[in-house]
Amino acid sequence: MICAPGWNEAGRSIYCTDVMMKKYLVLCLALALTGCKVDLATTVDLADIQSEQHKATTADLNFEVAACNDYEDSRKDSDSLLRIKAQIPTIFTNAEFVECYQKKFESFAHFRVPVDVGALSEKAVVAVPDADIFLTSKKEDGQLASIYLSEKVRKNLKQAQKSTPVDFDYNITITINRTEEPVEAVVAGLFVVDAKGNRAPVVLQKLHWQKAKTMTFSLSDVGKSQLFDKGVFELLLSDSRAKQRLGIQ
Repeated sequence: MICAPGWNEAGRSIYCTDVMMKKYLVLCLALALTGCKVDLATTVDLADIQSEQHKATTADLNFEVAACNDYEDSRKDSDSLLRIKAQIPTIFTNAEFVECYQKKFESFAHFRVPVDVGALSEKAVVAVPDADIFLTSKKEDGQLASIYLSEKVRKNLKQAQKSTPVDFDYNITITINRTEEPVEAVVAGLFVVDAKGNRAPVVLQKLHWQKAKTMTFSLSDVGKSQLFDKGVFELLLSDSRAKQRLGIQ
């Protein structure tokens, strides 16, 4: 609750006023209509990303809200949660609400959204035809692992952004399980996240992935800009692909 200085019969004291509470709630609801922090995370096998046999999986979408419960009746959903529960399925096709939870002083509405996983090829048959998120590859072109967003979901997110007074603070994280063989690749425009959650920025670097069974990658601002503007961000590139992208012969 928000407290403000005031007077009572006993003299000057600190008390919480209804006026301040109402102003605070109005502000929170306005900011929480579409939230502030937006976390999107999924875990996939590199073998599945590079397979022509597509598979269906899901990503966890966590959208920040002002509160999970109504401040007058905790048995009811808050207005901000009700609005986000109605809005997210109009942005991501077949999004499913899971729960609302509090983490420290922040509240999040948790959804699961469909993801199609598999290589790009003429013979490929997608497992989730109406997916908005794709984790894919095209090894003959040097794309060892890439994330795609549909044009529809990018348009919907931009439209939702226009209707809110605050910017969306995206955190997009992909955890990849390595194949049995060592992986030689180039990574750029992302962070490598360790088991403790520490993020190491990577501008452009060769990746000799031999020991760890999994690696977690988080998109940088440049990576997120590419993903939302172009619809694709390449997570793992071959050496020749990286040189081509940089114009190096």
